[in-house]
Amino acid sequence: HPTNGGSVRFLVRNLAVGPGARISADGGGFFGGLVTHPNGFGPGGGLRGANSGGGGGYGGAGGKGGHSDSYPGGAYGSEILPLSPGSGGGDWRGATTNGSGGGLIWIEAGNQVTLNGTITANGYTPDGYGAGGSGGGIYLKCRKFVGGSSGSLTANGATGGGESGGGGGGRIAVWSVTREWSYTNQATATGGPGSPPALAGDPGTIYWANMQPGGSVFTVR
Repeated sequence: HPTNGGSVRFLVRNLAVGPGARISADGGGFFGGLVTHPNGFGPGGGLRGANSGGGGGYGGAGGKGGHSDSYPGGAYGSEILPLSPGSGGGDWRGATTNGSGGGLIWIEAGNQVTLNGTITANGYTPDGYGAGGSGGGIYLKCRKFVGGSSGSLTANGATGGGESGGGGGGRIAVWSVTREWSYTNQATATGGPGSPPALAGDPGTIYWANMQPGGSVFTVR
């Protein structure tokens, strides 16, 4: 939901994202600033300045706008359980195309997640002069996580426009008992560039967690 952050949880047995396939929540988080609500929505919403906007924050703080009153949004949420969407960037002079944050992709699979495509929750880059939205959240929980060279996870902040700041990176967390993916460098939560002299957003977070298998353990002495 673009103003209260309500998001969907998917409970599945198995999930396979094939080559060229995509699960996307790009720009699906909190709204960017509006004429009637100049600051970005969300806990890390960027503020509107007189001549530029501050970038939205989530896993990392947003980038400061190019003017003294264009403050960015700060970081919030959990690195290990990223269950919030990203925040929007600040408005610029009543623009209508400001950057929304990335949404939340929350998937819990009872068995296996196979990733050969893209799961993405990037912030939205405004068409005009507004600030970039932050990256969103990706939370995957499964027994086995398998990926190939074409697989990727992205929760990147968006680029700011017109001397406005870039969005901060989002948050990614993958919980699994076993993991077979040697391309973990293809998981990114980078901050978006600012439009000079505005600053870029800070990087977000990426967390890989190893769960214990279910069942009982008996110790015999």
